Amino acid sequence: MDSIDSLKIYAGNNDVPIMFDETSDFICRYIKEHNVKSVLEIGTAIGFSAITFANCSPDIVVTTVEIDLDRFIQARQNVHDFNLENRIHLNHCDGLSFETQEKFDLIFIDAAKAQYTKFFERFKNNLNEGGVILSDNLYFHGMVKNQSLTHNYSTIKLVRKIKKYIGFLKSNPEFITTFYDCGDGISVSKKNPCYKKLVFEKISPGESEKIIELSKLATAIVREHFDPIIGKAQNDYMLKKFQSVEAVTQQLEYGYNYYFVKDENKVLGFLAFYRKQDEMYLSKFYLEKSCRSSGYSKNMLRFVIEETRKLNLHSIVLNVNKNNFAVQVYEKLGFEIIRSEKNSIGQGFYMDDYVMEFRL
Repeated sequence: MDSIDSLKIYAGNNDVPIMFDETSDFICRYIKEHNVKSVLEIGTAIGFSAITFANCSPDIVVTTVEIDLDRFIQARQNVHDFNLENRIHLNHCDGLSFETQEKFDLIFIDAAKAQYTKFFERFKNNLNEGGVILSDNLYFHGMVKNQSLTHNYSTIKLVRKIKKYIGFLKSNPEFITTFYDCGDGISVSKKNPCYKKLVFEKISPGESEKIIELSKLATAIVREHFDPIIGKAQNDYMLKKFQSVEAVTQQLEYGYNYYFVKDENKVLGFLAFYRKQDEMYLSKFYLEKSCRSSGYSKNMLRFVIEETRKLNLHSIVLNVNKNNFAVQVYEKLGFEIIRSEKNSIGQGFYMDDYVMEFRL
């Protein structure tokens, strides 16, 4: 086979998944616009995408990995037929066992969908400066957006894993990911130039000075943020009920996990969470106003995710006021609204909230 059309026909006749035309056009356009010269592809199949990428420019080199022997053999023949042996380097192995010290301008993940997160983590350090990771098939034939399209148990499990991967991309503080409604759904992840590794300093019961500092910090942040949303009277009442020294001390004794969020030695905000039956309840998730919109929230969520996994829990739940713009922030982080609730907190005040969930 020595034409793209013949590769498409072979793929169709032999049930070999290849890129949608729209996806192919999108990636080729990206390669040309960003002067991509080196590509790592996880999932060769019959070589269709590797050949397509190599044909974008005569100086592009593609390294590609395929676990299936029959497809690898067919890909090798196709690369030969296109006279691209010098620029497409084929490897027959599992992508998770493939080792390379090379750096690439573009990494294309299009292999086993259930392993996307592992592929991403394994090869993220193989990016050149300014390089990107592209992930394909994030819609999975529309089933990610509409799970009712399938009733097959194995397919439903796979769709859930793709959703988890999308959540991983959204909450990953090291990368900025953009999702495109293109082909079968594609994402472009680029290293976050503002990323800083935060320090999470635990506050333990009995650490009175830290508790006093936390209460002052919470009062300042919550007053600035919530007075315009719920009014000063209710906010004053809630601060006394939930963020006073006495309240925080009692919460710590009940098993709350409180942390200062720090950048080196500077306190940026604070977190609080605790196990609530079979889920992690995220009670406090606050940053100083000057620190918002800086990518810190992704870093904070990543920390909560890690602590949740340590307890073998599979979801993080929180309440957020319906009029709080943080609803959109949480949605961007991968949370979904699962219900509404209105709870009395005393003295005629109510919390009119959305309950949101992040599935691990």
